[in-house]
Amino acid sequence: MRFHQGFPFEENEWIGCTELFFTPRGRERSSEAGIQTMPLAIVLINAEVGSEDELLRELKNLNNVSEAYAVYGVYDIVAKVEAATMKELKEIITSRIRKLKNLRSSLTMMVTEGT
Repeated sequence: MRFHQGFPFEENEWIGCTELFFTPRGRERSSEAGIQTMPLAIVLINAEVGSEDELLRELKNLNNVSEAYAVYGVYDIVAKVEAATMKELKEIITSRIRKLKNLRSSLTMMVTEGT
């Protein structure tokens, strides 16, 4: 058994990871060139003071937000956003997420595939 940031996993159980989220086997899609994951971004969000719960609920209701968590630290919320294409992912983040009421600031990290 191996560990990544304190989380146990079997060698063949996970096909890739970022610093915050693992990609379990079965979430990838096939292409002629091999395994390709859906475009993915991790968005770190600061909310207006006192509106963290409301903003978290709004994020969780968006179709492309697969996970969202309230966190302690520099940021208030961490969200995992997925889309069918990179263009769609960018559009979701800039036109829907960043324009949510009570969102003070955000930092988006586009996930790239490692070798």
